[in-house]
Amino acid sequence: MGFLQSHVGYGGRHGETRLTKQAPARKAIEVESPEQAAAAVKAAAALDRPVLLISAEHASASAGPAWFAQLVDTAKAPFPDCDVIAMLDCGDSPGHALAALREGLRAIRFDGQTFEKIADIVGQYDALLIKNRPALLALKNIRQDDETLEEACRNWLKD
Repeated sequence: MGFLQSHVGYGGRHGETRLTKQAPARKAIEVESPEQAAAAVKAAAALDRPVLLISAEHASASAGPAWFAQLVDTAKAPFPDCDVIAMLDCGDSPGHALAALREGLRAIRFDGQTFEKIADIVGQYDALLIKNRPALLALKNIRQDDETLEEACRNWLKD
């Protein structure tokens, strides 16, 4: 089963809560800049593939949920039909996870001691919570020009 391919119901195994509705399987791309997010969404749109844009580890502590939500919304604007989920990495901070929900983000990575409590709250928002980072393409490791970033994203998404 692919990442983010959900089951019906609530409660999860392997550090993931389950959604109550069906979500398509999707690959994850870590983005840290507007250029990276734009390249990822453009590649996903060109291939008609769903994509998960995940922040850098613990990005909630530095960039915050509003910045990350805006980053993804801006990248998605030219491609309104592209199926994009924005996931903020909140590390072990329950306050950051709750702030992400308040900001409207519906996918969170959180591995704190209060995981079950946060999972219950996330479930009430019909959102997704995972404990472990998924396999992903980290764009920070790719040369930072638009063409190279987009090509790397296309290659990652089409496999």
